[in-house]
Amino acid sequence: MIGYATAPGDHGYTVQMRCSVDGCERQALARSWCSAHYNKWQRTGHPTGTRIPTLGEQLIERIAVNPVTGCWMWQGYLSAPCGKATGGYPMLGEQGYAHRLSYELFKGPIPEGLELDHLCRNRACIRPMHLEPVTRRANLLRGDTFAGRNAHKTHCVRGHEFTPENTATIVSKGRKGRRCKTCHAARQREYKQRLRERSED
Repeated sequence: MIGYATAPGDHGYTVQMRCSVDGCERQALARSWCSAHYNKWQRTGHPTGTRIPTLGEQLIERIAVNPVTGCWMWQGYLSAPCGKATGGYPMLGEQGYAHRLSYELFKGPIPEGLELDHLCRNRACIRPMHLEPVTRRANLLRGDTFAGRNAHKTHCVRGHEFTPENTATIVSKGRKGRRCKTCHAARQREYKQRLRERSED
C-alpha cells in the first residue's frame, strides 16, 4: 500500500504535499504524484499519460531516407557546413549540429579534438554509418576544398608527375605544401639567366 507523501512543517509537524503535476490539487502519494498520475506513470512512463519521445525518436522524425544512397537527409534547417538546426529544435542543444547528435546517440562519443567527416560527401546526411571522426586536416583534405583539390592532384600545372623523387615538401605560414622539383629547377635556371643578362648590360 502506498502511503501519503509528507514534508516537515514550520513547527516540526509533517504536512501532506500536493501532486506536483500542474493543475492537480490531489494529495501526493508517491514520487510527488497523486494516485491517478502515479498509475499513468506506471503504464506509460509519464505522469500525464503522454509518453515523451526519446532524442533518437525525435531525430528520426526529422529525416528522409534517400532510397539510392541510404543517406538520412536532415529535414530541418541547414546551414554551412552541414545539418545545423536553429530555433525549434531544443533537442540539438547549444551546438545545434544534427549529425553530431545522431553520431553520439547511435554510435557513441566523438573523440576529443576530432570532427565528423561525411563519407557519403552529402552534407545534409546525418546517418551515423556515413560519418567518421577525423582530424580537421583530414576532413579538409577529403572534402571539396582548395587544400583537398590540391592534395588529389597527381601532376603539377606544367604536367610533371608528383613522384617521390620529383616532389618537395615546403612550409609556408605554418602550412605544409608540395612543390614540383622540375619546375623549381627550371625557375632557378631562368632567374640565374636573367641575372647574367643584366650583368652583361
